[in-house]
Amino acid sequence: MKCTLAMKFLNQKQWSTAFVTLLNGEQAQSAIRKFHQYSLRGKEISVQLQPTDALLCITNLPISFTLEEFEELVRAYGNVERCFLVYSEVTGHSKGYGFVEYMKKDSAAKARLELLGKQLDESTLFAQWMDVNQLTTNLIHSKCLCVDKFQKDYVDSKELIQAFSLKYKPVFCQFAQDEDSCIGDFAVVEYETAEQAEKVQEATDGMTIKGKRVQVSYCAPGSPGRSTLAALIAAQRMLETGMFYTVNSVIDDDPMFFGLRVLQSNKLVFSLQRDSQV
Repeated sequence: MKCTLAMKFLNQKQWSTAFVTLLNGEQAQSAIRKFHQYSLRGKEISVQLQPTDALLCITNLPISFTLEEFEELVRAYGNVERCFLVYSEVTGHSKGYGFVEYMKKDSAAKARLELLGKQLDESTLFAQWMDVNQLTTNLIHSKCLCVDKFQKDYVDSKELIQAFSLKYKPVFCQFAQDEDSCIGDFAVVEYETAEQAEKVQEATDGMTIKGKRVQVSYCAPGSPGRSTLAALIAAQRMLETGMFYTVNSVIDDDPMFFGLRVLQSNKLVFSLQRDSQV
């Protein structure tokens, strides 16, 4: 996956910027280490990844979805800089999510609007903004799983934790709840490593809990479990009401603190603050 670097240098008392596109994140990181703060003709240059505000991660894709189908799906909303699916490094199979970077931010915004909640077979897609710095080999693999399609009103946290601790103990495990009441038939489970999450996903997807088969899929990588849960809760609320929200997730130095504020037109719609433990 190509990465673009911004190289800034002082030229006759004015800052000039040159852009260099490399083949992958590893080359980009190597170039940053080698040339950042390097002295060129007596002038220090600054090298950093060029930020993008048009990058999306699309999750909950059908496992059988091919790269060609993914490209066809995302190209419907505008010109694409790059797009790819994420595959298991062990099995080579798709993990059911991928990234797309558009040429323009408005194309990305349109894609997010149209893809969020879109039905593909039995899957409901989720689309969210991503940081370009997430696009490195070791960061594109998610540590968080979304457990979906529980029996209605099922909120047995102890049983959920037990079911998802058979191989590895999760570092976060919680149902979607607001003010101690369940607001959705899903939960988020986070593991210490992406490798652990992959093994658990393979072992639990389709398992039966209280007589109903649950779906276990990967969440977008990069955020801890509590932030991921906040994003999913906000997305569900948006789909239910048809309104877009601004979500502010607050996580301070206490890893057990989690806050969520959802606003519509700067008016507080609801807030959530919980002490969460596994």
